[in-house]
Amino acid sequence: MHTHTPHRTPFEQEYLAWYQRRICNPGVPFDAAALARAVAAQFPTRPLWIEAAARCTRAWPENELITYFMSWPERKRRWWYVGGFVMDHPTLGTLIVDLVRDAAAPQGISIGSIEFLDRVLGRRTSALAFLAMLRRPN
Repeated sequence: MHTHTPHRTPFEQEYLAWYQRRICNPGVPFDAAALARAVAAQFPTRPLWIEAAARCTRAWPENELITYFMSWPERKRRWWYVGGFVMDHPTLGTLIVDLVRDAAAPQGISIGSIEFLDRVLGRRTSALAFLAMLRRPN
C-alpha cells in the first residue's frame, strides 16, 4: 500500500516548525534565585511575590522585550492577570513583572512574565524614575 505524503509549501513547513516549537518548547533555565533576591530586597512585605519569583526556574522568551514563565499551552489554560509591579534587577535592568492567578501554584499566585523596560524604552531607567514618569501630569 502506498501512503501519500502531502507536498508542503515552504511557508507551510515554516509554520508547522514554528507551531511545533511553540507547543513542545521545554523553555530555558532561568536564575530564579537572583530574581527572588531582588524582589525580597525591594518588596520585603510581599512574601507571595518572593515565593512566586523563586519558582521561576524555566523561561520562555517571546522576544528581546518579554519573557514568559509559563509555556504557551500553560498560558492559554491558566493565565489570569491579577496585577503587577515595577522593579530593578541587578543584571536584567528595570522590569515590569506581571502577576497571574494560578490555581496550580501553592499560594495561587505566579509570575507570568517580565518585560524588560530598559529595552522597551531604548534607554536605561529605574523603577523609581519610571513610576515618577507615570505620575507626572502631561
